[in-house]
Amino acid sequence: MPGMLLPAGVLAAVVLISADTPAGESVGAGFIVDPLGTVVTSLHIVEGATAIRVKLASGLAYDHVRVRAAEPRTDLVILQLDGLGFPSLPLGDSGALRSGDPVVLVESAREGEGSVSVGKVRRMRTTQAGLRVIETDVRADRGSSGGPLLSADGRVVGVLSFKVRGARRPRFAIPIDYVRALIAASPAPSQ
Repeated sequence: MPGMLLPAGVLAAVVLISADTPAGESVGAGFIVDPLGTVVTSLHIVEGATAIRVKLASGLAYDHVRVRAAEPRTDLVILQLDGLGFPSLPLGDSGALRSGDPVVLVESAREGEGSVSVGKVRRMRTTQAGLRVIETDVRADRGSSGGPLLSADGRVVGVLSFKVRGARRPRFAIPIDYVRALIAASPAPSQ
């Protein structure tokens, strides 16, 4: 895994998300999944927000961000940016993951470039609430919630979550198959 390379353009599609909430500023990561500006992140980052900002790796920032769909059970939210031609990440198949598969977590830093953590899948697990999650050994910081977990071929297989009940450490990701379902249930608005 030390020799694992990220495909070109991956870092460009990972974004920094900040939100003004009643508890103060909330910060996390997210990623763009299509050229139309569909952004995936963790719901707890933007829940109750009065304003949401998305900053791309290029430095461009968007203050007009719409919530397209939210799913509290999986802690997922789909955001929509205005525009076209966004860099994006391809979605993989979380159902094909096996213990020992290499994975990469891409985090969006507050300043400068995002960081990358390499690890492997420990196992697929079902929580007490019946939610399937990916347990990994990838190192993750609190500000990386909402960031993409990538397979060896550079496809997103999960969304890092810090809200998995019963988790002692933030090494769990929500499988991308839940994201696919949420996107399918909330078609993109006409541009």
